[in-house]
Amino acid sequence: MECPVAPPAISVVTATYHRSAALRCAIESVRGQTRGDWEHWVVGDACTDDTGHVVESIGDPRVRWHNLPGNCGEQSGPNMEGTRRARGKYLAFLNHDDLWLPDHLELAVRALETSGADLVFALALQVESTGQKILHNWPPDLGYSPEMFIPASSWVFRRELFDRIGPWRPVRELRNFPSQEWLFRAWRSGASIRALPLVTSVFIPSRGRRDCYVGNQAAEQEAWLARIRSTPRLREELTVEALFGPAPRRDPVVPESLGIGERLLRARKHYVWKLRRGLAVRIARWTRGHPTEWEVRLGGGSATESISRLRKSRGLSPL
Repeated sequence: MECPVAPPAISVVTATYHRSAALRCAIESVRGQTRGDWEHWVVGDACTDDTGHVVESIGDPRVRWHNLPGNCGEQSGPNMEGTRRARGKYLAFLNHDDLWLPDHLELAVRALETSGADLVFALALQVESTGQKILHNWPPDLGYSPEMFIPASSWVFRRELFDRIGPWRPVRELRNFPSQEWLFRAWRSGASIRALPLVTSVFIPSRGRRDCYVGNQAAEQEAWLARIRSTPRLREELTVEALFGPAPRRDPVVPESLGIGERLLRARKHYVWKLRRGLAVRIARWTRGHPTEWEVRLGGGSATESISRLRKSRGLSPL
C-alpha cells in the first residue's frame, strides 16, 4: 500500500491565455526558487494554442496543467479554479508575464511566520514598455493602503485568509480590478497585511505593450530570466536602478507626429483623469471606500470597459 503524498507547503497559481513563451519563463522562475516544497497550478482560460504542450514539456511533476472549458476573458476565473485545486498552507499568484527572484517564496513565507500576518506583499520592480523601472508597493509604514496598486504576483498569504474572504469576483460584477477588490475586502475585514520591503519580483505589465498577445512575444521575459539567473546581487542592482534612475514621467507621452488638435485632446484627457483621480482618492478616504471604484463611478464607466480597452490594445477581442 502506497503512502499518501503529503501536500506541499505552498501552492502557486498562474492564470494564462495564449502567451506560452512568456509563461515558460514565469514557470522557470518558480522552478528556480530556493524553496522546493511547492506545487504550481497553471490554469488556461480555454487555451487553444500550444500552452498545454509547453507546460507538460517542462517535465516537472510539481507543475500541473488544467484548461478551462470556457473562456472567462480575465484572470478571476482561472485564478479561482487554481486556488480551488491548491493544497498548500500558503498561496501565491504569479501572472504569466511576471517573474520572481529566487528567494521570493522563502522570504515571504518567513515574513508571514515571523510576523503572524495574514498576507505579505513584497516590493515589485515594474518594467515599463519604455524600459523605465519603477518600485511598486513602496510603503512608508510597511502596511496596506487602498490607494496602492499591489500586483498579485507580489502576494503570499495564508490559505485561511482566502477561505475567510471568499473568491475573487468576476470583473463584470465590479467597478474595480478583481485582485485589488479582493485585497480591499481582506483589509476591510481586519486582516493583517504587511509589506516586505525587499524587491522579490519583476512585474512586466501587458498594459502599454501594444499587441503583446500577437506572435507569442517573450523577448523581455527571456532577457529578464537570464539576468535573474546570472546576477547574484540582482536585488541590489534593481533597487539602485529604480531609485536613482530617471524619475517616472507623470505627463502623457504624446507622439510628435500627431497634429496639434490630437495632441491637445490627449493632454486634456490626461489632466481630466488626474482631477478625477484626486477627487476619487479624497472621497474614498472619507467613506473608507476604494479610490478606483470611485474613479470609475465619477467617470461613468465600468471595470469591464477598462479591461476591454486593455484587451483590444494587447491584440485580444473585447470582453
